[in-house]
Amino acid sequence: MKLHPHPFALASSLTTAIVYVVAGLVIKFFPCSALQITAPLIQLNRFKLIKYLKPFFGFSPANFFIAVAELAIYAYFTSFLIALLYNLFAGYYSKQAK
Repeated sequence: MKLHPHPFALASSLTTAIVYVVAGLVIKFFPCSALQITAPLIQLNRFKLIKYLKPFFGFSPANFFIAVAELAIYAYFTSFLIALLYNLFAGYYSKQAK
């Protein structure tokens, strides 16, 4: 199965941006709940500390859109490279493969 790098990278960057927007909105509107849900992932075992960490999770629209753009660009280039490497190692770029 040959991967087409451009559509694969576009789909990956779009999916990554959508997931980031959804996560950002959850953190914006439910900051304490979002921190409680992700507390085990960041080894935050004491929920009493969440109220002290809340001010560090500020939400600025400009920073949010810059982060979405950066994340989408990084995801695009990474996925494009992954698709190219996959096709290279699968032999789609060799002269024998048709």
